[in-house]
Amino acid sequence: MAAQHKYALLVLFLVFGAFVTDFANASTFTAWRGPGCTRARDVYGCGCNNIRYHGGFSFDYTGQPARFYSRSGCGGRVLATFRQDRRRCASFPYGSIRIFC
Repeated sequence: MAAQHKYALLVLFLVFGAFVTDFANASTFTAWRGPGCTRARDVYGCGCNNIRYHGGFSFDYTGQPARFYSRSGCGGRVLATFRQDRRRCASFPYGSIRIFC
């Protein structure tokens, strides 16, 4: 009985570790405040995120696509979907982003 309990805990630990590692390696979106990808920046990960800065961006694709919306809260029109690395060091119109993890 004790051996079964230890085995179950080991399996649970391994599943949890794989889950956490997957999120740690997820795609990210970086938005800069200043023009030309300068000054303050925010980095966004999994889920729906409102974009605060619009001076430039970089999307680091690691297998999780991102959808960009015209308004905050992942509302409004879908303006773009990224499935590869992208970078633009100029203003952009996206109000929010959802990274599918």
